[in-house]
Amino acid sequence: MWFALSAVSSLACGGFFCNNTTPVDQSGEQIVFILDPSGTVTVHVRVSYVGPSESFAWVVPVPAVPELGISSNGLFDALSGATSPTHTLAYEAGECGGSYYYNDYAYSASSTDGGGYADTGSSTVQVLDRTEVGPYETVTLAAESAEALTDWLAANGYDVPASVGPAIAPYVAQGQYLLALKLTKESDTGDIAPIVMSYPGTTGSIPIQLTAVAATPDMPLEVYVFGEHRAVPTSYYHVIPNPFVYDWFTGTVDWQDTISRAADEAGGHAFATDFAGSTQPLRGAFYQGQYDAALVDLAGASDAIAWWRLVVSNFPASTAILDVFREFIPMPANSGVDEQTYYNALDYYGAAWAGQPFDAAAATAGLESAVVQPLRDAEQLVLDAPHLSRLTSSLDAREMTVDPVFELNGDMGQEVSNLHQATLTWVCAATEDPADAARTFTVAPEGYTVGLPSRNALQAMGVTEYEYLQSLTTFSALRIEQTGASGQPVVVSDQTTWLEEMIADLGVGTLPLGDSGTQASEGCGCDAGRATSGAVLPLLLIGLVRRRARASA
Repeated sequence: MWFALSAVSSLACGGFFCNNTTPVDQSGEQIVFILDPSGTVTVHVRVSYVGPSESFAWVVPVPAVPELGISSNGLFDALSGATSPTHTLAYEAGECGGSYYYNDYAYSASSTDGGGYADTGSSTVQVLDRTEVGPYETVTLAAESAEALTDWLAANGYDVPASVGPAIAPYVAQGQYLLALKLTKESDTGDIAPIVMSYPGTTGSIPIQLTAVAATPDMPLEVYVFGEHRAVPTSYYHVIPNPFVYDWFTGTVDWQDTISRAADEAGGHAFATDFAGSTQPLRGAFYQGQYDAALVDLAGASDAIAWWRLVVSNFPASTAILDVFREFIPMPANSGVDEQTYYNALDYYGAAWAGQPFDAAAATAGLESAVVQPLRDAEQLVLDAPHLSRLTSSLDAREMTVDPVFELNGDMGQEVSNLHQATLTWVCAATEDPADAARTFTVAPEGYTVGLPSRNALQAMGVTEYEYLQSLTTFSALRIEQTGASGQPVVVSDQTTWLEEMIADLGVGTLPLGDSGTQASEGCGCDAGRATSGAVLPLLLIGLVRRRARASA
């Protein structure tokens, strides 16, 4: 099957509303910041929306009147594919010979003046700019009060809930402007596209307090930062997740959940670094002209079916391509099948398109704009910026009280790999039954090694490998740090010594790579009552209580 449809999360930055009483649930945010040394910040933001086009409204606080443009989903897809954390469990038979019992797991615009708007009888709202960009009608406003601003939005057709006023108030008090977007009369929800905005600045900031109006529980945040150095959070903590909280054996506790738990232990205000490094290895990864010949052939296709065949044979399936199909080869209402079936077998279900007039040049231009140009743009980003960072977290609405701010730091270590690997090794004599062989489990790049009983021994205990290692997961944040625009991190909490001692209790232990000291002593068994080393900060206790409460909810 070439094309598989999936639910698309609502992604936004700022407040994203479906009507004036109920906000759209935002299940995540994806944002790209480009911090240019000239003092310009460029931000790409991806949004998704389901509902009537007349009810679409989106508001974003900005520090200055922005330059606006249209971005694309392909840019986010390309960056995510290149930097997403992967976790691989490898198996080594050691002296047992062969591999058995397990399978490998890999997780892997034209601007005009401010006329044409309804008069609310207030002089406290000033229209600084209005622009039509892509499918959006936008306006940038300055206001003396949140109440006046929400009144203005309601009077001018921006369908926002009354509850947005208190969320906007902190930004108005700071003197920030408000960028509001709605769809033009000629557009519908199928035209919604990511936006890009540029304004003067040196840091990246997410107006998360406004997002709280419509956030889902534990809403994930995914942030990419291009710049001269590694990016770090300066208004939030930085966390190093405990690699044993992740379930290497079945993946039932995934990496995002691991980060969420670590952020909880930092009071809910923390980011982890998924990837940081030079953009040099990424150059050429996005675009090397691989679709240029196909675009020429597509523009000369004889009809829609011939054009479709060339697309499916030359391009990987994506939601961006689906959007192009919807625009140029619309599925009739009486097709009798769903979109997935229709577009996977257009030569059968859409046979009526064969031989019919079809603007292949326009369709190819749409495909190039939606799919190919984002790859070229991503390639240009890695050519222009020497460094890329990807940071992730998750927040509940009640935690969205402080806006995350990201700055560049050239003093800290600049490399964080997104490739994680663990190795499970059998240690037995050549004549021993592998099911009775003891094993070691090593995680990299951290370098921790812990002993595991044999498969038969664990089955006799009635536990899995992950359950046996639960004593190592008391803390999800191995380290909590305060990072800044310069200097090294200030450690707030460090549980590495505790983890080393717990590993030693399980039988085999080594200090993590890059640490000083000698190999931890071997032991046996697991002392569930062993005290942690050092004082446990109240901050961590609060986080643990919150996590347990959430787990029992």
